[in-house]
Amino acid sequence: MIHRLTHTGEKAHKCHLCPRTFAVKGSLAGHLTAKHGVGIEMFKCELEGCGKVFISRKYFRVHRKNTHHLYTKKSTRKQGETD
Repeated sequence: MIHRLTHTGEKAHKCHLCPRTFAVKGSLAGHLTAKHGVGIEMFKCELEGCGKVFISRKYFRVHRKNTHHLYTKKSTRKQGETD
């Protein structure tokens, strides 16, 4: 059934956030995650005038470092230690 949709061009699954449509429900789910961040933790830059959003803490930190010249201090504690 799914393979047939490839040939017919039927795309019954529409993204509610943009005009994209998909033949397979799983492709819509992947699109929602990758393009719109649905279902995943997001990291938003709260600095005034920025507001960029990242799906990865790593890219968020790189953005803060390269764009705003803010550096995150690395913890010197070993795993499992508490204050």
